[in-house]
Amino acid sequence: MEQLQRKERNPGIEIFRCVSMIMIIMLHLTGQGGVLGGAASGSASYYSAYYLKTIGYCAVNCYAVISGYVNTEKTFKFRKIAAMWLEVVFWLAVPAAITHFFLPQFTVTRDTWIEAFFPVSTKAYWYFNAYILLFALMPILNRGLEKLTEKQHRCIMIFLFVTVTCLPFVGGSDLFVTSSGYSGMWLIILFVFGSYFRIHGIPKFAKWYVTIPLFFLSATASWAIDLQRSYLLTNGKVESSDLLYKSMDRALSYISPFMVIMAVCLLCFFAQVRINAKPVRKVLGIMGKATFGVYLFHVGDMIWVNWLKNRYRSFGHLEAWQLLLATIGTAILLFLIWDLIAIGRIYLFKLFTWPFSKIKKKRQEKKQKEEEKPDDLTSPVSNQE
Repeated sequence: MEQLQRKERNPGIEIFRCVSMIMIIMLHLTGQGGVLGGAASGSASYYSAYYLKTIGYCAVNCYAVISGYVNTEKTFKFRKIAAMWLEVVFWLAVPAAITHFFLPQFTVTRDTWIEAFFPVSTKAYWYFNAYILLFALMPILNRGLEKLTEKQHRCIMIFLFVTVTCLPFVGGSDLFVTSSGYSGMWLIILFVFGSYFRIHGIPKFAKWYVTIPLFFLSATASWAIDLQRSYLLTNGKVESSDLLYKSMDRALSYISPFMVIMAVCLLCFFAQVRINAKPVRKVLGIMGKATFGVYLFHVGDMIWVNWLKNRYRSFGHLEAWQLLLATIGTAILLFLIWDLIAIGRIYLFKLFTWPFSKIKKKRQEKKQKEEEKPDDLTSPVSNQE
């Protein structure tokens, strides 16, 4: 296996973050944005929109395996989750305030404000709630995973893949109560997957000509099975209570084996991307860091309900190739705009915390100087001399 540098920030992973967020936006365009709903059922445009939806579905799994890849061997810092909580509050409270004072045509209720300042209790963002559980267990997970041999780690990964993704796919039920992937347990499982490739490296056979075709093959399989499920139900050939229907319904879900394979394929592909130009690496690092803000911003009510809902339904009336280009292009454009907004939030926070950072830096420098001071003349060695 090709052992990766552990302490070096991999620009390929930052690209992976950005691509994953574009996929999430693309998924939301087809659903909440109305692209899929605007296409005539059974048309080429409908199938194309459905394929984009399928590809976008694996993006949440992508972020979970990234967490395993980048957080392995890192020290536990409570202030990180506190900073994330503050960011969540910001992206709920500020848009609510803007809507309340400048967009009177939209209603901001008391529940909106409660949700803004108590995001965990109200489960404003399910992913954040799930990530808190993962974050709390990271030190334990890292300590245990680092002590495993490569064979042990690989066997655990295969066991989890078979039991948690394949068996529910066959049995048609969420056997291990992962809430179909909307849970901290599922993020923990994918953390184990991502950490394997960080600790033991990317397999030599995982070249782009293996991972990319396998990605699209898995996406196509999931897409075809889910379309067939919909066809059988619509034509009365199965009931929603039938085992066949329930099994097929698992093909397009976070815990689907196809979605896991797709996420791992992309991780292996992007982890091997190398960019040497420092300015490019710096820009990618900033853009990748802001992707969580992009998610928080556009899933909040101001964008999700008041702006995004059915805004792109007209895309469904386009020809299939036009729909593909329009949806992907819009997802990229929206990502760039929203990422810039999220980067602005990062620098705004830095501006407010700058005085405290300066104080902290001075304290660290003072402590370092004290540690570097030679022994004073009253030391036992000096007295002996």
